[in-house]
Amino acid sequence: MEGTSSHAGCNLLRANNMNDLSRAEMLVEYKFQTRKEAFYFHLQHVLAHRFDTPEKLDEFYEAIPTNEEKFLLLSTCASYRYMVKDGDWVSKVNGIEQVVDYITDSHKLLTIFALIESLSNLKHVHFQQWLKNEKKLPILDEKHLNKLNDEYLLTYGSIKKVVAFFERLSDDHQAKLCNLLTKQREPMDSIKRFAQFLYNMRSQFAHEGKLSVGLQNAPTIKFMGKDSILIEVKIEDVMEAFELGLISRFTQRT
Repeated sequence: MEGTSSHAGCNLLRANNMNDLSRAEMLVEYKFQTRKEAFYFHLQHVLAHRFDTPEKLDEFYEAIPTNEEKFLLLSTCASYRYMVKDGDWVSKVNGIEQVVDYITDSHKLLTIFALIESLSNLKHVHFQQWLKNEKKLPILDEKHLNKLNDEYLLTYGSIKKVVAFFERLSDDHQAKLCNLLTKQREPMDSIKRFAQFLYNMRSQFAHEGKLSVGLQNAPTIKFMGKDSILIEVKIEDVMEAFELGLISRFTQRT
């Protein structure tokens, strides 16, 4: 009888644990569905025009395997909509409210790259650890340090995440973007260099307050040492690339 009672007690405990687990899973699912109801229309607003039908957009979304990834997409679309697609920086200088294109475009470029970085699955490695792992020590001088830092950024830094994102685009679209930046009348030779150029514009605004002049309607020439770069990229081109890259990010999921 004692054995039977003990066995029954174990079954009851197991059942209670399963009930607790089921309730927890139901709570998580409820929270996710609530979030979906609050955010899904942002996804539709941002990406619907990239799909042939609303049903195709729904299929794309439902194919994402986890709720965590689904909500990452939803929250990214919400941020992108508010701060980029439908968001503008309004100046109130001299009491006159107006949108200044090169100011608002600078903020949009900064936001797009921040969102790209937030979507990356690339593993972060600290600079010091990278130096040890790659046997880069000792550091000889400041010039050597700067060279190593540039190498690190290309391997594990934010620029690596940005390049990986743009590399998700189709070959045709990559070529289209590269043709919008010409150096000595030649297109940028790779999407990597295109991404680096835009990321440098973003960094100059983020760290030095230099506005991203050149993303507006008129072509702009930027002088970099002995080189001159003809910029024909508009903020709309960057937005298109982000939206297509976003779809690829959640389709390929790597």
